[in-house]
Amino acid sequence: MIIFMFSAAVFANISISNSVQKDTISGIIYIDQENHIYIEVKYPVHQIFTFRGDTLLLYYPDDKKAFLFSEFNPMELPVSRVLLGSGKEFDLSTYGFRFLKKKSNGDTTLSYWRKEKGGTVVLKNLKGKLIEIIILHDGKEAGKTTYSDYKEGKGLHLPSRIHSQINTKNGILTEEVTFTDVRFLDAFPDSLKHIKIPKDVEVKGW
Repeated sequence: MIIFMFSAAVFANISISNSVQKDTISGIIYIDQENHIYIEVKYPVHQIFTFRGDTLLLYYPDDKKAFLFSEFNPMELPVSRVLLGSGKEFDLSTYGFRFLKKKSNGDTTLSYWRKEKGGTVVLKNLKGKLIEIIILHDGKEAGKTTYSDYKEGKGLHLPSRIHSQINTKNGILTEEVTFTDVRFLDAFPDSLKHIKIPKDVEVKGW
């Protein structure tokens, strides 16, 4: 199996920590202008994620296992929330949401989106950059994600810090995603344009 990836990209080291797991996940990430994602987790378990269109490939090189998810919603992959932060458009319609309304106050804009059985999502952006996502259920805040410390280059921008929290009956769950050594590239490295899964690895579809 081969996954094709093209166009200008952003590279960064990635670190993910949350209030549930003890270990901090670390690895690297590439994102291009077409909302393609390549993530290689190096610790604690070696994993490779590639996302293109609505297809997610999850590959465990050491275990020789791979899983292919079709019609995948990228927002279900926590780190892929960076797609919204790095984008120039804040359009959730491709993720099954319906646009409700927009409010502006100076340089700040709030856009409201709703998904059937999924509550309302409010996107807050300042001067063209996403700074907060608020999730509402029955009018009450169920969670939020904040974007900060943007890095810019080659006409692209990337929030180097993403903090999320979800309100549950048992308390607040938090997640912190940080990007370091951020580099803006003219294109994906050649080695990532054609990601090959060895023939002896069974790819299971979901």
